[in-house]
Amino acid sequence: SSDVCSSDLFNNYVNNRKINVIRWNDIIKKETYENDWVTDNLPKIAVIYAVGGIMSGESKPSSKGSKVMGDETITKAIIKAREDKSIKSIVIRIDSGGGSVLASDKIWREIKRTTDSKSENKKPVIVSMSDVAASGGYYIACNADTIMASPTTITGSIGVIWGRLNFTKLLNRIGINIEGVKQGKNADFGSSSHLLTEEEKETIFNVINSEYENFKSKVVEGRDEINDINAMDEIANGRVWTGKDAKEKKLVDLEGGFLDAINVAKSVSGLHENSDVRIVEYPKYKSFSFLNLFKKKDSIATIKFDDILPKDLSNRLEILNLVPVIMDNEVQLLMPYQIILN
Repeated sequence: SSDVCSSDLFNNYVNNRKINVIRWNDIIKKETYENDWVTDNLPKIAVIYAVGGIMSGESKPSSKGSKVMGDETITKAIIKAREDKSIKSIVIRIDSGGGSVLASDKIWREIKRTTDSKSENKKPVIVSMSDVAASGGYYIACNADTIMASPTTITGSIGVIWGRLNFTKLLNRIGINIEGVKQGKNADFGSSSHLLTEEEKETIFNVINSEYENFKSKVVEGRDEINDINAMDEIANGRVWTGKDAKEKKLVDLEGGFLDAINVAKSVSGLHENSDVRIVEYPKYKSFSFLNLFKKKDSIATIKFDDILPKDLSNRLEILNLVPVIMDNEVQLLMPYQIILN
């Protein structure tokens, strides 16, 4: 009797009370952070993080921002920031030793479109160099309105290289023979199955020289205090400079860190240094979460080394991020060594 009575009381309680149903799909669609507190009427400054080896395609996240700076990702970010009427200026934070000539040139082109006086959506662009902004990293920076670097930033490396891994001896040693079918004598120019001929060496040498002259012309065009392309060999030819030396060579305009770049962005936007602004960051990555594995494919966060490995080991594995850049088989604006400052 008591059981029946308890059941009746429960049913009456449920029937007279509004029940809120929480669906699983609604839970996993929620963002990691709620930003309702953000004041929308503050002036906006865009910050674009250009991090990693420069390659064609999409950027790939890693423990230090991204292991590959994809030209598609960065150009989309620049276009979005440029066309957003509420954004007053753009800060590009570069940490890259360079990469593909083609990918670097695409990023440079969008920065040029943003700073060009004839551009419909012209906006000030300030480059803030992090630890490294060399070779392709400097190439994409050189047309900014203002370039800033810390005294210990590694920059410059204005030069062009090309490398191709050759596996001929290794393949012969393990008894693998490759027979290729091609149409045209240069069809296998980039193949690693044969040594370069003298004609191929001359061809690639001419391409490298042509791209080197193009690199220097971009610097002359972008930097007001550098006017003589012939005199540039004294500061170019792959030479690497600290931020302090680069400022003396007129490759860098101002010494300063990231916060200093934000203050410059405020100034060129007509804002006081102490003015409050809203920072809009690009590109946008979501932190790894196992819940994201249940989302649609295009929403899955990328798993990074330090999501699943000890930090020391993940840092050591970061050197592997250069492998896809080197294997890209393109002429490279790439600093040919890695410098780590402790």
